[in-house]
Amino acid sequence: MQTKLILLLSLSLTLGAGAAAAVPSECDNVLLTKNISRARQSNQVFSAWLSLIDVSNYGKIKQDASADVPGYFSGDYQSFDEKRRRYLNQQASTFTSSNARETLSSSLPEQAIPAWRACVASHSSGLFAYPVRGTRKSVDVVVGWRHPPGLANPGKLEVAVNGRTLDAAFPSNFEGEKTIAVPRDGEEIVGNVNATVGGASYTAAFHVPSYVAPKPPRLCGSGSRRIEAKNGDGAAAQLLIPPSDCDRQIRVGGVAGAVYETPGDPWVKVSMDTGDGTAPAQAQNGVAASGITYASVTRELFLRAGEERRITVKHENFRARAAETSAWAEVPTP
Repeated sequence: MQTKLILLLSLSLTLGAGAAAAVPSECDNVLLTKNISRARQSNQVFSAWLSLIDVSNYGKIKQDASADVPGYFSGDYQSFDEKRRRYLNQQASTFTSSNARETLSSSLPEQAIPAWRACVASHSSGLFAYPVRGTRKSVDVVVGWRHPPGLANPGKLEVAVNGRTLDAAFPSNFEGEKTIAVPRDGEEIVGNVNATVGGASYTAAFHVPSYVAPKPPRLCGSGSRRIEAKNGDGAAAQLLIPPSDCDRQIRVGGVAGAVYETPGDPWVKVSMDTGDGTAPAQAQNGVAASGITYASVTRELFLRAGEERRITVKHENFRARAAETSAWAEVPTP
């Protein structure tokens, strides 16, 4: 009997006898844009989510995710890539594009599954199979056949998982799609769908990684230390909050000080950019005739493990002389 491998789908595509073809970027965009909220709930999913972003989809993800993933999308792709590398190194995470797709597809919210299925199926021909959701106890796998020109529908179709055949009950002359539940107890799944069409054999493969339970975030301890950057000539003060191995609630602030110089309602103004895409925090005060007058702002930030943040504080004054510009942060200790 002649054997043909018409389509292998393990959340990446292989056509023929090993020539690689990437899953269309439109399908990656579904996984990325529909997984934003889930990505923030698990370090594993967040690592996979970051790993699937490339220069071609960065602009779209930056537009959709800046509010939910602060700190990563404030600059260009190179800036994002540096931040991602630091985070993945700290998490000791390495994801290929294929591994990232496998992880993200099994974490999709229920309402996002139709869009993912439609996208992958629209780029599939012949026999195909791909997982759409996974838990510790089972994985849903979509199996389908869209016959190429000149081929009939399968006369027989079977599904084998980890060396055993499932009772999937496909009808003869099957065409279209069917979702089957593959039972497991958290183990990795390596599956094959085998079909017989006109005397030839066709195979589609699918793969699902081992189940990893979401880990609750680890918050830093109750202790803290104050870090500060200060300039005395009115220039901007920049403070880098370094990454940590725990999640942190951080209080940050900016101060601008000025002394009276000439009459005419002098004032001093402070503006603090927290690097997360939100509008800068600002405050302004009239300058007293003696001593240093200060304007100050504060803000609360939440940084996940591995995230860093650059705080920039700017100083403006009118009929006054700059005396101080500073940025500070109360950083929790691990």
